[in-house]
Amino acid sequence: MAKKPSGPRIYWRNGRAYGDFRPYADVGGGREALAEPGKRWGTQNPEAALLLFEARLQELREERMHCLGAPRQLRTTLGKLASHHLVMKAKAGRTSDSHMFDLESRLRAAIAYFGEDRDPRSIVPNDVREWSDHLAAGGTRKPGTVRHYLNALSGLYGRAQEGLFVAPNYNPVSALQEKPTGRWKGEAKFFEVHEAALLLEGARVLQIQARTNATKGLYPLIATFLLTGGRFAEVAGLTVDDISFDRRLVRFRPNEHRGLKTPTSVRAVPLWPQLRDILQVWIFGEDTSHTSGLLFPSERGAMIRDLRKSLDRLGELCGLDPGKVRTRRFRHTYCSARLQTVQRIVRPGADPDSHDSWDYVEVSRFQVQKEMGHGGAQLVDRIYGHAQQNPHRSESVEYRVDQHLDALGPRIAALRGAVATRVGA
Repeated sequence: MAKKPSGPRIYWRNGRAYGDFRPYADVGGGREALAEPGKRWGTQNPEAALLLFEARLQELREERMHCLGAPRQLRTTLGKLASHHLVMKAKAGRTSDSHMFDLESRLRAAIAYFGEDRDPRSIVPNDVREWSDHLAAGGTRKPGTVRHYLNALSGLYGRAQEGLFVAPNYNPVSALQEKPTGRWKGEAKFFEVHEAALLLEGARVLQIQARTNATKGLYPLIATFLLTGGRFAEVAGLTVDDISFDRRLVRFRPNEHRGLKTPTSVRAVPLWPQLRDILQVWIFGEDTSHTSGLLFPSERGAMIRDLRKSLDRLGELCGLDPGKVRTRRFRHTYCSARLQTVQRIVRPGADPDSHDSWDYVEVSRFQVQKEMGHGGAQLVDRIYGHAQQNPHRSESVEYRVDQHLDALGPRIAALRGAVATRVGA
């Protein structure tokens, strides 16, 4: 009687490799040809035979562990896993369209490098490091950008762990000791209150001059950016119904034209008196008709997608270099100006109609956080809040030129001269 082998082994017959997996007969093991994918007969290559033997042995071990109560580790490819991950992210509805687009493009880059049919379990930390070096080769991508690509792959392995496609806690990206990081570029740029007042006056001048390269409604549009702190898509996608003159609110909420970045982006911002006056003329003025639909429609009636040419023209008019005036700076400007505002508090038991019974305190950072659409106060403290050289204390956020004539000096005179010359012509 032939002696039963003590363990799995490779044996050869007629020059071809076979595996003896009879010790795993309880989970389907037996004598099997170690055939390469797509072939029927056992391989004749010793190295390939060893790899095929180890892969089959791992399958049988996992099957036995599953029979003993351990969860079964499923198999998939990198391409299928990425598709599943994107579908699940879309169903969750917690990711903006722009971020979904970026995530898909980064995962496509990973698939192009590693291969669509690559087993996620076969990617090790050194493979990830080589991909990182490949992305950064030639200086085509900055370290901060490469980090975004690595984060996308890391999130994919989180999904793989959830689906039991890799071992628990297995993430080759997290295992890297050093990861590329973006350089700190210093404090973000913002405009002082008097500079914002100059830009707002410049937008009014451009509108009066009716320049062909200035966006229609540029003046109320810039005012809305500066006086709400809204992101580009949030402001460009506002509808007339989002402006409540009765309740003095500007509401940011999803609509058919665009979604919002995060759930906390749904919010209401005060309709400050300066913005109220500007929007009343824009909505109810004799030369305009904006009783429904988008508040700032493009010439074709859709959302405005690009303001850079108009902003560069505005910056040139105000003595600034091209690229210096951007809507992201307006968001920083609003946050900084809002942090300088004060709110009126009536002393307990005092007459609310008496000025002597009022106290003024700084607005709470929690209030500013909510108006910015942030889920926590860290972004206000760390990124969007700036110390102004010439702070303007008021109960309202406002950028009025007449309050900053000393700081603006000849720049405002040149602006007003330009509009006077245009009107006189």
